[in-house]
Amino acid sequence: MIYELETTLKYTETPVTRTLEVDSGMTFGELHRVLQKAYEWENAHLHQFIVTRSKGTEEREQIGPIGFMDESASLLFDEDVEPLGDWLTEKGDELIYLYDFGAGWEHRVTLTDILEAHPESKAPRCTAASGEPAEEDTFPGAYSDSGARQPGTLVRDINQALKSSKKGPKTPETENREENRTEKELNRLVFLPEVEEEAIKGMVEAAKLVSKEKPWEHLHSNQIVMFDFPEEEEPHFVSVMGSLGEQFGVMVYRGWDGYRSLKSVFADASGSDYLSELDALSVSFEDRQDLTKEEYSFLKDLGYSFRGKKRWPAFRSYDPGFLPSLPDEWEAQFLTDLLDGVLAVAEIAKKGNHIPEFGMEEKILAFSGDPDGKMTPFYVPVPEAPPIPDVGLQLRELDIKRLLKLPAGNLSLEFDLFSAPTAVHDEETEVTYFPLVALGVDREVGVSVFYEMIPNPLPEDVAQAALANCMIRTGTIPGELHVKDRTAAFLKPLLDKLGIVPVIHPRLPMIEELRVQLESRMIN
Repeated sequence: MIYELETTLKYTETPVTRTLEVDSGMTFGELHRVLQKAYEWENAHLHQFIVTRSKGTEEREQIGPIGFMDESASLLFDEDVEPLGDWLTEKGDELIYLYDFGAGWEHRVTLTDILEAHPESKAPRCTAASGEPAEEDTFPGAYSDSGARQPGTLVRDINQALKSSKKGPKTPETENREENRTEKELNRLVFLPEVEEEAIKGMVEAAKLVSKEKPWEHLHSNQIVMFDFPEEEEPHFVSVMGSLGEQFGVMVYRGWDGYRSLKSVFADASGSDYLSELDALSVSFEDRQDLTKEEYSFLKDLGYSFRGKKRWPAFRSYDPGFLPSLPDEWEAQFLTDLLDGVLAVAEIAKKGNHIPEFGMEEKILAFSGDPDGKMTPFYVPVPEAPPIPDVGLQLRELDIKRLLKLPAGNLSLEFDLFSAPTAVHDEETEVTYFPLVALGVDREVGVSVFYEMIPNPLPEDVAQAALANCMIRTGTIPGELHVKDRTAAFLKPLLDKLGIVPVIHPRLPMIEELRVQLESRMIN
């Protein structure tokens, strides 16, 4: 069957409507993609469908992408499984499509007709349209219809977008291409090319030597050592784990970003953001049953097997905002060099030389290389990380003018961005990342005044837009803005434009309290 759907963008003075024909067997995930094309959204924010149906009492059911929550989450039906025809069954049935949780763009979708399917059907297609679409990253109150396109032009443009997004039928050739692509991705992770395999095996051999020499018998995890290679722009910082006899391994904090996360750990200011903000490489020595399937296959396909407790090396690369992965060829060579350096530090410690404790002393042990590759140890003052690089102003001048029209209020606002507790897998890019949560709290009453889930793992890319959304949502420029130093750095270009001087804290207690509650609901 073919469903005729009348869709309306809510909260706009000028009607913005699209009449669509879709197959009743279409999933809600497919309908999401059709609506994105029909309203010219950029799929840059989270979304969900809300359907009200009667089971003796009115119940609001949520249908959406299960991936951004735990797969066992009970409050969502999976949009890639649920067909439209199971939920809209009679003329007049309605649902709400919510896009961009922060802005709150709602689309009312009404089933207006049920048509017989026929071989010439061109669904999905648009048959009528009025009103220019809203701009991405704006709020309903800021909508203005330019009237640039007539209805016929809108219909033509929407159908062209729908046509270009359709996937052709599977053929033996396309199936083979997909199979080859999948096999290629697998080879990249496990069955390594010859040159890359040499670097990876060098890393495994270096780890075996570390396991044999047990540098944790001579070094503590708080004895941080700096390595400054001449070919590298930034120094790196190494910690050896295992002196307490529980977890054995080596952690390499990469560059100044890694150093900032290291300092947060020692200042007890990182909280649950530690892993999501970490820029590091590591090797830990595990029991066989504690390896992931990927880690075990990685070693077995290289021809390695290990016997005994805490002997299997698990290698991980941490990029801020992304799920840990296996090291690539460059990272493998880099980690190999630093594991060699760890053994050199252990020899220095075994000879009775002093290795300063980070956070307890004003100096640390550093290795500096010369152009010939010779590394020389010496003591240096505990370094100060340079300022976080300026990210520049990321909003348009029009957006700044709209914000400046807001009244200056007395709101004392805590504002922060942090990673959601569960990761999302992006099918297009094959990348698994942690979405960001933007949260604003009124410090006077301890109540949340702003919440947005953002499908982007990098706060430097979205912090300014998120704060702008927060101010528009609250209808005021805050009298006080309380943030952490990292967030302040990303917001600085916008704050300078608005004349806001932030109050910087190592921790934000009200945000942390509400975050615990929020994460509990997300996971459970």
